[in-house]
Amino acid sequence: MSEDTAPAPDADILRMDQALERGDHRLAAELARALASSDDEAKREASAATLARLRHDPVIVGVLLASAAILAAITLHWFGHR
Repeated sequence: MSEDTAPAPDADILRMDQALERGDHRLAAELARALASSDDEAKREASAATLARLRHDPVIVGVLLASAAILAAITLHWFGHR
């Protein structure tokens, strides 16, 4: 009976994944950018997946900006009518 075994993950990919699991997003992004220029297709794919995962969600950014604008408007209104 033969077992299908996946190849062992590359040490660089493991280091990037471990940084992401620890919550060290800065290191994970740096490692992903370094792996993006690799000749190895698996490293480039892992890099692209990690960078996509770390990308800011545009909806959340919009909600944050809208909330800040509303807070500023309310604050200015309050100061103008004291």
